[in-house]
Amino acid sequence: MLLVYDLAESQPVALFRGGQILRTCSGRVRQSSPSGRLRGLRDAARVGSAERAKPTERAILGYDRLSDGVRLRWQFQYEKEKLEVEETLRFGSARDQDNGTRR
Repeated sequence: MLLVYDLAESQPVALFRGGQILRTCSGRVRQSSPSGRLRGLRDAARVGSAERAKPTERAILGYDRLSDGVRLRWQFQYEKEKLEVEETLRFGSARDQDNGTRR
């Protein structure tokens, strides 16, 4: 699985089954693009919302690779308060999704 995550918006963008990162080079220009079978993301997986207050500043504090996903640590600055968030994204099997044990 390859998860494309938008760090600026703090939300997943796309999920590819059998995904790879393809790198191309044309002179000095280097590009990376995802490849694989595109899987849809459920609305529940999306973090952003138009009704929510937008942070004035955000920083990624770090990440941890897990055997079945990744853990991201964020810091969001709003007008009057600072918030630290830990987000865990896990890749489950079809069986896990069928019985509702994973999201």
